Amino acid sequence: MSTILISYRREDSADVTGRIYDRLIHEFGRALVFKDVDSIPYGIDFRKYLDEQVAKCEVFLAVIGPNWIRKRGTKGKSKLEDPTDFVRIEVESALKRQIPVIPVLVNGAVIPPADRLPTSIRDLSYRNGIVVRHDPDFHRDMDRLVAYLKLPGVIGASGTTAAQASMSSQLPALRGNNSLAGLAVSPGTLAPAFDANVQSYTVSVANNVGSINVTPTLSDPAATVTVNGQAAISGQARAITLNGPGHGTKITIIVTAQNGNDKTYLVTVSRGVSANNNLQGLAISPGPLAPAFNAGTVGYTVNVGSGVTQFTVTPTLQDTAATMTVNNQATNSGQARTIPLNAAGSSTFINIVVTAQNGAQKAYSVNVMRASLDVNNNLLALMITPGSMNPPFASGTLNYTVDLATDVTEVTVTATKSDSNAVLSGDVPNQGQATIPLDGPGTSKQVSIIVTASNGVSKTYALTVNRAAPASNNNLSALTVTPGTLVPAFAASTTTYTVEVPLSVDSLTVSSTKSDPNAVMSGDVPAGAGVATGQQTFVLTPLVPRSVSITVTALNGDTKTYSVTIVRTLF
Repeated sequence: MSTILISYRREDSADVTGRIYDRLIHEFGRALVFKDVDSIPYGIDFRKYLDEQVAKCEVFLAVIGPNWIRKRGTKGKSKLEDPTDFVRIEVESALKRQIPVIPVLVNGAVIPPADRLPTSIRDLSYRNGIVVRHDPDFHRDMDRLVAYLKLPGVIGASGTTAAQASMSSQLPALRGNNSLAGLAVSPGTLAPAFDANVQSYTVSVANNVGSINVTPTLSDPAATVTVNGQAAISGQARAITLNGPGHGTKITIIVTAQNGNDKTYLVTVSRGVSANNNLQGLAISPGPLAPAFNAGTVGYTVNVGSGVTQFTVTPTLQDTAATMTVNNQATNSGQARTIPLNAAGSSTFINIVVTAQNGAQKAYSVNVMRASLDVNNNLLALMITPGSMNPPFASGTLNYTVDLATDVTEVTVTATKSDSNAVLSGDVPNQGQATIPLDGPGTSKQVSIIVTASNGVSKTYALTVNRAAPASNNNLSALTVTPGTLVPAFAASTTTYTVEVPLSVDSLTVSSTKSDPNAVMSGDVPAGAGVATGQQTFVLTPLVPRSVSITVTALNGDTKTYSVTIVRTLF
């Protein structure tokens, strides 16, 4: 028959229950120890079977973990409220038999209070129990349990009051010490000084302290402790984040004795009010600040161009508990403020007032000096395409000459201002570029670029663009015949030639090349403008001379006619 029955909830304490079971079967043998998860045969009514097993046992061990009572069923209620719950059936049967029912408290659990248990098992709250902790204490705690179970009259005295008496006298009662042996904080000092019987304390720290370490030390190592609801270890510090400067932070320390009784200690930490009214940074656009930013420097100057009409400041606080205004507008730390500037040549003051948490103020000021309207009416660059300017461009030189070929009909002029706020006018608009048509060959074109500075003062740059007159070259550079030889030999200034060929020659080719390819060649050997050479072959008649005429017309209209007389002889 089973002598020791272990009751437990699998989801609550299966791991440690397995260790307890292994230790007990090592001490008493497998036949004398019953653990329901391993021992219920298949196909058996578990209610009846569990009741029978409890009826056979002489000692009932109820293993209770943190979730033993909190475990919920499918309808959200505690499983203990279900009359068919295995654990409830086992505990009810054991309590009815008046055998030793020993609560075995594991994983920091305490004996549940009677008002949280079903009526049928409320007596469990009054049964003396034992705590079984994790290593390194596990075997020491089990040694105490085993020592009790091996006492004379415990096993073998089922149903007798002797077993209960033995349990009451030999198994130590759960301790009720829920006091602290010590309570330390860092930084700061407890007020009043720690006393185990004083449960309320205050601590004052500076406004720049963001956290505090709390170290509770238990009087009874078997008790447990939490700090602000989080499990803590006796003698180990727990860091607590504090609320902002000027605000209190409450730290609750609850000590739970072995028997489940609680004691609450309260530490109220007062964080000082901040006097920090410094800026951490001051960003501006455009800039830079003069001098460079420093939290201790309150006056700054910024120089901007005459064309700048607004200015942006972005101040950042050292202490986020402080507040500030920019020109009387409430402003958050890191928030940009855009300020319109006064007219060119004047100053605009930007005032930044920082108010510390304690009310102390510091005023920073930025003097934005906007330059007077510019008098820069210079060009930075001036170019013409095609062509080149004479002399080369210089901002102080106003007059230029450009010579172009006769066939150029337009030019592109590009002007770049030294001051982007100046205005271009004249033949080149403010965009800075214009294409300008030229007059006829042999003429000049005047191009003017007027630069007007912001203050209204103007300067005029002038280009004289000369388009070359048409060419007067109406010469040939070469004149040849094939076959045969010109008489006299070719010269550009000689216009009349003779060629004699034998009677056997019935054709002759004349080739002529212009000195100016853009001239026009007409007559018997034509070649248009841009074609340098013309060539023609002529059929000859015996004894009848053949005359070839070539007229060269220059670009200016002047003409010159060359003639070649071809004679076919009998010998």
